[in-house]
Amino acid sequence: MNIYKNKTNKINWIKNWYVIYTMLFLIISILLSIPFVKNGISLIWDTYGQNGGDGFTQHYASVVYFAKYIKNIFYTFINTHELIIPMWDLKIGTGYDIITTLNYYSFGDPLNIFYIFTPEKYYPYMYSFLILFRLYLSGLFFCFFCFEFKQKKVPVILGAVCYAFCGYALYLPLKHPFFANPMIYLPLLLLGAEKIFRGKRPYLFIVMVIISAISNFYFFYMLTIAVVMYAFVRVLYLYKDKGIFLKKFWHYFIKFVIYYVIGILLSMVIMLPVILAFINSSRASGQVGNLSIFYNLGYYVFYLSNIFTSKGNSNGMYLGLNVITIISSLLIFKDKSKSGKYLKRILFIIFVCTMFPIFAYIMNGFSYISNRWCFIFLFVVCFISVYVMQDIKQVFNKNTKFVYLSLFVMFILNIGLHRFFVYLDRTTTYIEFNYLFILTAAITIFIIKNKKASIKAVYILLALLFIFQISLSGNLKNAGRYGNFISQLKPYDKINNEINIDEFDFIKEYDKSDYYRVDQEKSRMNYGFLQGVNGVSSFFSIRNKNVMDYILKTGILGNVTYSGNHGYDYHIASNTLKGVKYFIGGKSFDSYINFESIKECEKNKIYENKNSLGLFYTYDSVISDKEFNALDENDREFAMLQSVYLTDSNFIKPKFIKPSSKTIMTFEDILKNAKYDKDKIEIDNNKITVKEKYATVKLNIGSINNSECYLIMNNFNVDLSREIDEKADLKKKINASMSKDATNTYLKITSKETGFQNKYIVMSQNSEYYLGKFNYIFNLGYFKDAKKGEIKIVFSQKGKYNFSDMKIVSQSMDNYDTYVNELKEDKVENFTIKGNTVSLNVNTNEDKIGVLSIPYSKGWKAYVNGKEVEVLQANIDSMGVELNKGENEVVFKYCTPGLKEGAFISFITAFSCLIYILIKKKKIFKHFLLYVVCFILFDKIFIIV
Repeated sequence: MNIYKNKTNKINWIKNWYVIYTMLFLIISILLSIPFVKNGISLIWDTYGQNGGDGFTQHYASVVYFAKYIKNIFYTFINTHELIIPMWDLKIGTGYDIITTLNYYSFGDPLNIFYIFTPEKYYPYMYSFLILFRLYLSGLFFCFFCFEFKQKKVPVILGAVCYAFCGYALYLPLKHPFFANPMIYLPLLLLGAEKIFRGKRPYLFIVMVIISAISNFYFFYMLTIAVVMYAFVRVLYLYKDKGIFLKKFWHYFIKFVIYYVIGILLSMVIMLPVILAFINSSRASGQVGNLSIFYNLGYYVFYLSNIFTSKGNSNGMYLGLNVITIISSLLIFKDKSKSGKYLKRILFIIFVCTMFPIFAYIMNGFSYISNRWCFIFLFVVCFISVYVMQDIKQVFNKNTKFVYLSLFVMFILNIGLHRFFVYLDRTTTYIEFNYLFILTAAITIFIIKNKKASIKAVYILLALLFIFQISLSGNLKNAGRYGNFISQLKPYDKINNEINIDEFDFIKEYDKSDYYRVDQEKSRMNYGFLQGVNGVSSFFSIRNKNVMDYILKTGILGNVTYSGNHGYDYHIASNTLKGVKYFIGGKSFDSYINFESIKECEKNKIYENKNSLGLFYTYDSVISDKEFNALDENDREFAMLQSVYLTDSNFIKPKFIKPSSKTIMTFEDILKNAKYDKDKIEIDNNKITVKEKYATVKLNIGSINNSECYLIMNNFNVDLSREIDEKADLKKKINASMSKDATNTYLKITSKETGFQNKYIVMSQNSEYYLGKFNYIFNLGYFKDAKKGEIKIVFSQKGKYNFSDMKIVSQSMDNYDTYVNELKEDKVENFTIKGNTVSLNVNTNEDKIGVLSIPYSKGWKAYVNGKEVEVLQANIDSMGVELNKGENEVVFKYCTPGLKEGAFISFITAFSCLIYILIKKKKIFKHFLLYVVCFILFDKIFIIV
């Protein structure tokens, strides 16, 4: 009877804390959501509606794709009884792998399963809901971790609310929803580790290793470091005083390695393909960090000024902690117990780690400096505050002087920061609200210390204080009057308008073959992915390295990072080679060669390329690697219109390519011809020094006929670091040291006669997206019959624009039609894409190389007339096959590299674990049939793949 009674009480106790936490979370969420609901704003980040922004172009587009992808698999199976699981898609970039490209955004996150059961029109609402739900789960699992250490429920709930609504949580997940996932996984991983220390089963730990590894290996790396440090400290805490530290260290080290390896091996079905894709991606080789001993002054100043708010600094440090939480965590330094000593050391060490860039560099995978790991720091602070608040009245009364001294120091620091910001003529909004947060905390502490105040009243007061500060802090960042972050988010009523654009809808109705590509002027990143068409824009953290190599080797580097590009800068040759058949742009493209207007819309025209090559074409000659690399970048595109570029092949005859471009203005000519204000710009032998923002240079490049023209800057590199005049006053010097140098600039180039214009982004060497010194080719447009080619170049930032040479080159289009007609003289028939297979028929009049304009990958296999042949890497990023004279049935088949191997490893590991468990339970013979069934199912899965 007593056992039943105790069990009932336990259930009620759990229910109570859960309800209290949920209610507090809902109240704060509602208060934070007021400006969003009032203005009909979603939580989809879109950077002021510009053409970038990860939220809309990557995250939202990916979850919509994920939901449709899963639904289509089931729909196809139900209607055709065929289990077709596509592994690549022509609409992702220029034809990328599905799982490895979208793992970051949708395929690795278990919570995205909700989208499968959501009607399409409600996807934006589900997107917003899941961001809040992730934060909810992070606080919930924080509670589970704290309860494992027998902490009291109300301090735990308050700590959970502080963790769930910390500055990191209120900022980064609104831009990148999966950034909330490590906040969920961290307490569960540590809880799983703690259960191992307590002699319990390792199932939770192994499962969380699997989920963390599958979800995102970027954060899995950070979480692994956190778990290793936690395990080391726990062994130290438990066994150092007993004199058996080394013995237990190796005991648990072996245990954790085994469990970690099991978890990783079980996750290999996803993790192995993703790791292989990352190693072979463009991002793996880029992003050089600019490492220094200290951050700039602004980092430390904003660290203090924004400590209570969700506004961070440029290095990704977001705190947003409650005043009581901070004071409670500081009180750990007054705790003389064994637990207190360890906790204060942990807090001190992790605080020091936030002070130096080297730790941000290490925690970010040795790529660039970013404090995205700060959720670990915030977890530690919140847990310590829970530990201290177990008997808050006694602790605060016992340490009265320390508590008031902490408040006083906060107040004085805030006054100092306020005066400092006023002196520098900077906004003081957040600092002024800090006074309010400190004042309300002081009143709360005064009441807590009142002997007549009951502990229940104290907890209610603390809950109200947390609600007040979190909701006010969040709204400071979001509200239009202050942080105005809300202006960067997408209204619900504009989401469908961005996806269902009339021009794209027209093209899909006009040409239902779907075996072509579409380019767009001033395109949004990933527009093809968003619109459900085959585009040329790409914006993903992991993407095919060969696509980036094409851009680097052809010099089309404007608006390019290792993560994405807007296309091929409207270069006629590249768009032809990539099978661009339709183009959406303004009237300035009316004269573009072979482009005819087929539809005039409200803002744009739709053009059709009457000379489109399609996605497959044939060559009768080859250009060698040595000859290709000897060409200037601006001649390489046209070379690939004449001969296929292969690094090694003797199947067809080589052909000498004579460069057809012509330098129409040397640097000396530009110096003589250029018109600019010498007070704003200086031009000398190897650099342009821009002294004022938006300074302009005008050039007259003369009469040009039937040519595409380029501004070429060899070994181009920008230095945007500010030079401070030694005679400048103290205010200017301090302001300069407070801010980081600009990391990017743009060149806006306009052709007055043709109306062509484009904006080119260039990164400085201080940017994590810095590409290095390359020869940049900026398109000036196509000149059909120009009498006076006037060009205007606007420089958006002050700085030094360095180069080894600068010239203007024209590429004659006189032979363009001839080259294109030769490439498509062998008629391609029955071009079909179904699942993971591309098939076609082509009849060649001689031995040729057939090129499929889909990014080369080791996952592709090719068959000609039923016989497997080598897939050649052609034209830098495409695929080629050798075709003998006559009829050829060509089939390309794709499988994600590493998927089969990863699935095999995961299955064998799972199978071995099952055998071990059953042997341990002495039920092996009883479940023999289960093994057989599993093996048959596994074999069938491989056949389907």
